[in-house]
Amino acid sequence: MDNQDNSKIYRVIGGIFISSIDPLLQADHEVLSKTYGITHILTVMKQALPDHYKANYTTMQIPIDDSPNEVLFTYFKQSNDFISSALFGNTFDELISDSENKDDALQQIKRTKHQGKILIHCSAGQSRSASFLIAFLMKFYQMNYKTAKYAISRSKPDIQPNESFKSQLLLYKKLDCEDDPKKLDMNAEYKQFLREMQFSQISGSSVEDNIKSFLSDSSNFKDEHNSGALNTNEPVYELRCKRCRQMLAKSNCFVNHDPPPEEPTEDGSEGYRNPANKQLYFTKNAFKSRRVISRERASNTCTHYFVEPLTWMKDELSKGEMEGKFNCLKCQAKVGGYSWKGSRCSCGKWMIPAMNLQVSKVDKVLIKRK
Repeated sequence: MDNQDNSKIYRVIGGIFISSIDPLLQADHEVLSKTYGITHILTVMKQALPDHYKANYTTMQIPIDDSPNEVLFTYFKQSNDFISSALFGNTFDELISDSENKDDALQQIKRTKHQGKILIHCSAGQSRSASFLIAFLMKFYQMNYKTAKYAISRSKPDIQPNESFKSQLLLYKKLDCEDDPKKLDMNAEYKQFLREMQFSQISGSSVEDNIKSFLSDSSNFKDEHNSGALNTNEPVYELRCKRCRQMLAKSNCFVNHDPPPEEPTEDGSEGYRNPANKQLYFTKNAFKSRRVISRERASNTCTHYFVEPLTWMKDELSKGEMEGKFNCLKCQAKVGGYSWKGSRCSCGKWMIPAMNLQVSKVDKVLIKRK
């Protein structure tokens, strides 16, 4: 990776610039406006800017660390609105509000020349600032993660969002760059992401505390009879117990997941040697040893339906166990299981926490077509 000059300000495209904190601390603040024409500054770090910047520029601060525990989604809308207002004079919603066709409006945004100029920075100008700029490019210019990152790295090759930020940006793109908190709160994949963030970084007694906190909030549980999905244009399914036909979940409760992606190694070696591919393999080690006894490729098919925590599951989940099984309410046949610490699907994907119904124990029944 190229060594970058942290004292420099790098122009990405149009009126968008990126940097570390260094040039803002070392130079006269007028350099930003006189040399680069910058009028807005987005600070993505907990350290505040000197007051003279706040007095002479339009500023906004996102107070986060470069940490895997940070939830970027919390700030996407306000950062996108701030960057858009700096460049176009309007937010994204305002830019598309007068258009009858969203796709036409997006194409118009691509052709619109930037009216203002903004500097986006964090401490090193590598992870946090790059992540929010990638999010903006994906939403406003319909880029995928790889293209958006490349658009920035052409000017500043050392940018590298941490792995958690990268995962969040990939999910953001998958959710069609939705940043409205109310709409996100209705999305099962997003809620699963929040649960994963809540439970994946804890250990010891904090696990029990988190479980108690989770169980005490009724909003964490979804009514399996909820027919919200019936109002969509998507087909609706029910999962029913194979033995007695008891309805267990509707498809609006499903937590869809993609199998771990195939990521070829740079040196051409077998995939399991690449840490990015670790979920693609099930590895068994010798007892109390790192010696590998066997390694099997994950399946191409999934043996579980992962679902949101449902109201009928609450009694079982409240027993205080770290993992257990779900029985059908009507016939008591085993239909699935759970693990607060997470479990893997047969495709290799980790789900944390994991609430699942087994494909072999339930029938998937179509109840509404498109």
